[in-house]
Amino acid sequence: MRALPVAAILLFASAAEAAPPVRRHRFEAYAGVGVGNAVCDNEKPENDCPVDPGAGGTFALGATFRFHPHLAIGLEAGIWGFRTRESWRGKLADPATDVRFSAAYLSPHFRWYWLSRGVADPYLQAGVGFGSVGASAENQAGKYDARFNGVGVHLGIGAEWYVARFLRLGPQGMVYLHRSTRVCETSNGDQICRDARNDEAVLAWRILLLQGTFVFG
Repeated sequence: MRALPVAAILLFASAAEAAPPVRRHRFEAYAGVGVGNAVCDNEKPENDCPVDPGAGGTFALGATFRFHPHLAIGLEAGIWGFRTRESWRGKLADPATDVRFSAAYLSPHFRWYWLSRGVADPYLQAGVGFGSVGASAENQAGKYDARFNGVGVHLGIGAEWYVARFLRLGPQGMVYLHRSTRVCETSNGDQICRDARNDEAVLAWRILLLQGTFVFG
């Protein structure tokens, strides 16, 4: 009985070794959908944080140039739609009847792939680019909007498997830190812009993203 696990491991290893290599392509274009959330400062009261603990939706679109079997550079755009707390009202005097909170980014990035052959293609990803976070609250008396523009840094890990000659599918996890540099607030049509404070940052993450990649070239 003890020989069964050893035999299974040897069989798996021999099958993996006998599997034909999958050629890596230079150009990759991908899209992904999933769920994610953001974190507020725990020292602030709940009505100062528009984010609900529940997960919201996220979407990513990007492309990479794989100049080496293990290395690639690329560009990625992403958006987040977070669940919100109805208790947040921005600078409105009365409770809000409609609260929205979202984020978007455009970021060059670098990827390191662990494997140069095979049907699996795991990787690490890191990037720095432009990000923007928006929050709005509305009631019968008026509307408040806030836009936080700044720098976004993301770190991700993922793995994809070839399901066709030019198509890979797989999950990705990512942490995204947005650091605001400029804030514009609009109350009932009157806008005021200022430099961001040190505490005006957003940490967002993707709990799970299912990504499909088309490879060519």
